[in-house]
Amino acid sequence: MDKWIKHYTPVNEPLTTARFRGLYGIWYPHAFDDHTFVRIQLNYIRGVRDAMKTIREVNPEAQLIQTEDLGKTHCTPGLA
Repeated sequence: MDKWIKHYTPVNEPLTTARFRGLYGIWYPHAFDDHTFVRIQLNYIRGVRDAMKTIREVNPEAQLIQTEDLGKTHCTPGLA
């Protein structure tokens, strides 16, 4: 089997997604607390680990390329 694909991103922007789900309440489970945010983030970390383990069973040379948003948001005091 020709393993020409070597770089993988099994979960895109897990920290950003965990923030929107567990801290900002925008996406399910619509939570606003640190405990939920950390639980979601740990589940994403485990998911990336497990995905890469499975990928490497097929392609031992697979490399993880992790992506994340490093943006900063500004707003007016009223919007805050």
